[in-house]
Amino acid sequence: MSLKNNEAFGSFSVDDLEKAEAFYRDTLGVEVKNPGGVGIRLELNGSSFFVYKKNDHQPATYTVLNFKVNDLNAVVADLREKGIDIDAPDGGPHRIAWFKDPAGNYLSLMQV
Repeated sequence: MSLKNNEAFGSFSVDDLEKAEAFYRDTLGVEVKNPGGVGIRLELNGSSFFVYKKNDHQPATYTVLNFKVNDLNAVVADLREKGIDIDAPDGGPHRIAWFKDPAGNYLSLMQV
């Protein structure tokens, strides 16, 4: 048996689905499906992530979602205008900046 031809998706928990839905849809502009159910599904250019409510949610201590962007400085400036607290971009070989969702999970922006 092989799973190579099966659909797969990532998932992570939050403490408040309504806040998560609004953040991902309205602040980040991500397509959100199945709103109001047991979870939400983030649709990202062919990839999907299931976000579910967990009553004893603890924020992930690692990055749960990475966004590839062409102009890191512009995206960082836009998110800061929307009130997102975001680290200054790292100047390494792959420029990256981190921020958190309302549940405290780490997200990143990576310049490609």
